[in-house]
Amino acid sequence: IKILSNANIALAICFMFLILFLGDTTQLLKSFVQNSGDYVSTLISNTFNLYAYERQNESWLGGWTLLYWAWWLSWSPFVGLFIAKISKGRTIREFVIGVLLVPTGFTFAWMSFFGNSAIALVQNGFSELATTVNSDSASALFMFLEKFSFSGVLSVIAVFMIVIFFVTSADSAAIVMNMLCSNGKDDTPVWQKVFWGVTVGVVAAFLMLAGGLGSLQALTITTALPFSIVLLGAIYGLFKALRVDLTKKETNNFSNMPISDLSKPWQERLSAIITLPGKKDGKKFLNEVVLKAFNELKEEFAKNGLEANVTNGENFVNLNVGLGDEMDFRYGVYLTKSHSPDYTRELDGDDLYYRAEVYLKEGGQDYDVLGWSEATLINDVIEQYRKHMQFLHVVRE
Repeated sequence: IKILSNANIALAICFMFLILFLGDTTQLLKSFVQNSGDYVSTLISNTFNLYAYERQNESWLGGWTLLYWAWWLSWSPFVGLFIAKISKGRTIREFVIGVLLVPTGFTFAWMSFFGNSAIALVQNGFSELATTVNSDSASALFMFLEKFSFSGVLSVIAVFMIVIFFVTSADSAAIVMNMLCSNGKDDTPVWQKVFWGVTVGVVAAFLMLAGGLGSLQALTITTALPFSIVLLGAIYGLFKALRVDLTKKETNNFSNMPISDLSKPWQERLSAIITLPGKKDGKKFLNEVVLKAFNELKEEFAKNGLEANVTNGENFVNLNVGLGDEMDFRYGVYLTKSHSPDYTRELDGDDLYYRAEVYLKEGGQDYDVLGWSEATLINDVIEQYRKHMQFLHVVRE
């Protein structure tokens, strides 16, 4: 699905620019700027415009405004979960720019280039296009493309894009439904994923056969109402999660620095900072230092009546401390690849080096512990545990 989506986005961008450059480029660019300004300046009035005093526009209201609002509401839980899944590790700023602002700007350009090109054709005497849009909008697209050079190529691209857009949309919905029915697990049997994909297709096919597009649109609007209530709960949960995250940051508002191991000569400590370790060094650190330190902490937590467990894989070691009904404490060390600084590439020619980064329950902490002694690492875990206890105290109050 990732390959198909990337290919389709590339095709959509190429398709849009072909329309731009094969049409009246200067006029389309001017229209794009003015259309964007008009929309932004009238956003609030257009959003709340239900044509209460213009009864003749009710068909537009039902066919576009209400339908698309309902469509977005119905799809938002699936699409939101899918985007959240593939955006793990991104910041809220990156998410807003990548999911809200960039697609909005692309939509402005798409509507302007295609819409103003079609309007120009009608104004120049091609009135059949407007008639076809009202009677058969699917055919209108190809009638529109016939007026451009390379119309055959454009038509093939359009058909391919439509098919891929439907496939990727259905596939993402099936993935999310499969995930919801598996308690968030990804490693589900192939037949289960296929089942949800086939189910989506069969339901859509039956609706089209039973009542056509109108039946499908009616179901979309009907299912949007309960989803709107769910979304209100999701919005509340988002603000609650952001408050918890802010509280967590307030209890962890200073950077973590290792407690100096004065038993080592300063030359050795400086060398550990300058040297850029490889993957072999990182794995050795995980197995000989991190795993041993976490097992010692596990035993000590057990002596104090707390259940702790240590899990490890090829590139990580995790320590998890259960705290009953409250949020567990988790401290993990993960090997990550990074690009070497320019000056080191000249010395050894290696483009990558490895870091052992700390990950807590809320995500990565952006500091490297590779090269730390066992005692220093244990002290850092204890310090993070102390901050976690302070965080739970603040949330509890």
